[in-house]
Amino acid sequence: MTFLHDAARDALRAMLVAGAIVAMPGCEGTFGGPSSGSESDERPGESADASLTEENGIIRLSQAEYVNTLHDLFGADLLDGVPIEAAEEFRIGEFYSIGARQVPIAESDFRSYATTAELVASRVVNSDTWRSNANCSPTGPDDVACAEQVLSSVGRRVFRRPLSDDELARYVAVAIGAAEDYDGFWKGIRFGLAGMLASPFFLYRVESGTPVGDRRIFDSYELATRLSFLLWDSSPDEALLDAAERDELTTPEGLARQVDRLLADETRFMRAVRAFMVDLMMFDEVESYNKNPDRFPSANPKLIDSMHEAVFLLAEEIAREDQDFLSILESNLAFVDARLAELYEVSSPDDGFAKISLPSDSRRTGLLTEPAFLASWAGPEKTSPTLRGRFVVERLLCSKISDPPPDVQDSVGDAASPGDTRRDELQAHVSAPACNACHQFMDPIGFGLEYFDALGFEQTEDNGAPIDATGEIDGAAFDGPRTLSKVVRGDARAAPCLVRNFYRYATGRELPAGDDSLLQSLDGAYAEQGGSLRALFQALALDESFKSRVPSE
Repeated sequence: MTFLHDAARDALRAMLVAGAIVAMPGCEGTFGGPSSGSESDERPGESADASLTEENGIIRLSQAEYVNTLHDLFGADLLDGVPIEAAEEFRIGEFYSIGARQVPIAESDFRSYATTAELVASRVVNSDTWRSNANCSPTGPDDVACAEQVLSSVGRRVFRRPLSDDELARYVAVAIGAAEDYDGFWKGIRFGLAGMLASPFFLYRVESGTPVGDRRIFDSYELATRLSFLLWDSSPDEALLDAAERDELTTPEGLARQVDRLLADETRFMRAVRAFMVDLMMFDEVESYNKNPDRFPSANPKLIDSMHEAVFLLAEEIAREDQDFLSILESNLAFVDARLAELYEVSSPDDGFAKISLPSDSRRTGLLTEPAFLASWAGPEKTSPTLRGRFVVERLLCSKISDPPPDVQDSVGDAASPGDTRRDELQAHVSAPACNACHQFMDPIGFGLEYFDALGFEQTEDNGAPIDATGEIDGAAFDGPRTLSKVVRGDARAAPCLVRNFYRYATGRELPAGDDSLLQSLDGAYAEQGGSLRALFQALALDESFKSRVPSE
């Protein structure tokens, strides 16, 4: 069996020409080993053509995928305390998943990956438990047969496919050479494992496929990898690789059986839900978390982390229960830890996060009143109805707002008098036709959230004046956050928009220009299954298009 198709091999070889020799099999000098290889300061990525990744189905692991994979391979407990950092990610079309298909790892980042590989390999190989699970007792430093057994087994998990004979021979040569020089079999295995963990075949997912007509059909191992990263945000486990080895994924029954099994693992599936929310909410893209400490003394990075976690936990709760995922807009559930208790005006939990039910008369309800959303789409001191409204229009309703002309003054000054509210300021600012053409679609929505300040605390007055939180969306009136959330959820654009955002996240592709059978299939699954996010993941994994790709994708 050919484990790496020509297109993928050629693309990765081009990355090596750019300097990736430190990451490939046989380059044992990279990790300070005793062999004849020499270390290179060149690393791949920056000078490699970005089209190599997109055209050849080579996809860089996200930061979360990288960490999740290492934890699943070796155990989070075993790696506790080991610094694991992945390279910076880039959004294209506002999605990391699209960027992963188009932006290769920068040369400057490979040194960090190599360092992490060394640290992880050292921790793993020094574990008595891991050694005992290797099921091999070496007879001495030069036990080639034992090294082959250990490295072929771990290599299958690391590369998400069996190693070729040449690959295995190279890693065994690295391990035996180091073992003889350092007088220790397991010391040698450490070098072999570190080489695998710094290889492009680990740091990238390969979805090359075999040409069939105008498409490329994935082999069983590529499909297994595709499934696991979609449904678990991580690498395949042994059972999925075993199914791939038996070619079970090529049959509808075998594929469905594995999809059901992966979705039944709630812990890992929730990581995929979380990854979708990271892409959807774009919290990391917002610079306005830098709050004025005089105005908001409690604002700090740990509070922001708690805000983010609360949103992820809410999304996981709704997905776990297979509720209509748009109910996240009107949910009376919230998750609160000691840092968020003050914002919610509730008692602090004893430990970690606690799930609470919001009073029916509370202004807080669902996603748009989560502190993470309110604080991210706001200024350092003041709210921003424009930013909040734009997020709703573009991210939740998929309606495009044009960027302002370059010569338009987009800053809003301080209130002119004690009676001027944020609403007064904005309405005065956008009175010019050039401004109002766009602001009329954003600001009125954001005004519905003015009961919450720039950090997410509830407020009843703005600059000493009562808050006017009324507005409308396409003729549907609201007054305050509860009715605003209801209007947004009931908007005819909301459900199709959620499906389209999922499509872009899960496929790493922009929306098709014309009709697309996959998009239609996802729309149907979402409607038929009552808005279940799990149903979207399942529908994509079982769709015929998931088994192949068009080379230009």
